[in-house]
Amino acid sequence: MKKHAIAVMMIAVFSESAYAESTLFIPDVSPESVTTSLSVGVLNGKSRELLYDTDTGRKLSQLDWKIKNVATLQGDLSWEPYSFMTLDARGWTSLASGSGHMVDHDWMSSEQPGGSCVLFGG
Repeated sequence: MKKHAIAVMMIAVFSESAYAESTLFIPDVSPESVTTSLSVGVLNGKSRELLYDTDTGRKLSQLDWKIKNVATLQGDLSWEPYSFMTLDARGWTSLASGSGHMVDHDWMSSEQPGGSCVLFGG
């Protein structure tokens, strides 16, 4: 009888620990596990696009961009389903067109040493 009681107690203890372990892997879907943020900003910068001929190595195209005072909206969403895992999603977009300026070097032939042509200004 004593052996039977010990076996029943062991089964109860092991089944409780197995249940406790399985609950660890249920994701937290409460509002406290999710954070969000929203912000606005201004984008300024420069960019250069280059294209080369793969056979000769000669530069075929060069576009130089300057970006000035473009209003942006940034967003962030973060979810922590478990204490050891966080999932993030972030993004941004421009709110309106700002000032842009591009210098195009595509028109240059291989005989021309240099120069530029302003195609677009803001």
